[in-house]
Amino acid sequence: MPELRSVGNDKQRRPCPICQQAADDDIVLRDYVSREHFMLACCRACGHGFIAEPPPVGQIWRYYQTPAGAKMHGRANPLARRLQRLLLLRELRLLGRLSAGDLVVDIGSGDGAAAAVLAEQAASVLALDGYPASHWQHAKIAYRQVDFNAVASRPDGLGELPGSGRRLAVMRHVLEHLHQPEQFLRNLARQRFDTVLLVVPNFHAWLRPLFGQSWYYWDPPRHLHQFTETSLRAAASHAGFDVDYLGRYGIDEIVTSLYRWLEMRAQDGKLAPRWLRQLCAPKGALAGLASAAAYLPGNTVIMARLRRRANGDDHAR
Repeated sequence: MPELRSVGNDKQRRPCPICQQAADDDIVLRDYVSREHFMLACCRACGHGFIAEPPPVGQIWRYYQTPAGAKMHGRANPLARRLQRLLLLRELRLLGRLSAGDLVVDIGSGDGAAAAVLAEQAASVLALDGYPASHWQHAKIAYRQVDFNAVASRPDGLGELPGSGRRLAVMRHVLEHLHQPEQFLRNLARQRFDTVLLVVPNFHAWLRPLFGQSWYYWDPPRHLHQFTETSLRAAASHAGFDVDYLGRYGIDEIVTSLYRWLEMRAQDGKLAPRWLRQLCAPKGALAGLASAAAYLPGNTVIMARLRRRANGDDHAR
């Protein structure tokens, strides 16, 4: 299914939230859960994409109280979990050697897989996410329920944090969900987070044009932003961080995009066998194997390590 672009010269030119230049290209996207349509505005200056009229902060959580939202903190298939662990071990090496006084905060912990790996090597790990503590599956790891969109507007950011040593943050597939991603990063800088490890979908992924509307990582309106390397670097710099590592790797786009396509067909009353949708489900065995195969040749996601500048707050806009 191809991307649907808006037409006409009278459409509103919205400022890009990252570079403030006018975003003058729009893509019409559909939520495969609610069937609602959303407009993704695209900035030609930095390449950033953003939902032009997102649901208000106070209403966005209804889009997570769905099977799509539940998948974000549901446990993966056993085979997919093993493959996920190998990926996490590679990613988390970017944090460097962790010492007993370090605090690592897993922001948007999801199913807790990253927090569990971190707990094996760090003395203090705190997991944060938006769902109730009763859903947290790792009893030995501290967990706190947080409204991330409220964090951006609070002067105390994430609130009181334990310890007085070095602070590091892990944000895997989180930044794209936030109404104000740049302000969120700015608050991390103000709370003395020295290192932030980010993983976000790559708006310039090679396979995105091939899948068009079916590309799994559109996921509107849960994904409010689509980052490029340029826009991610700019957001980090505005917030008081330097990017000292930036790389790309592949995860599954084929199986999960087929899943999205099938779900939209089912909504439309077209042939979409349930067994095939279950086979292609995110966090399933087939998606896990496809992610392993895509790791080296793909560029589905951007991974960046941010280091806080000593005068990071001076760059707040």
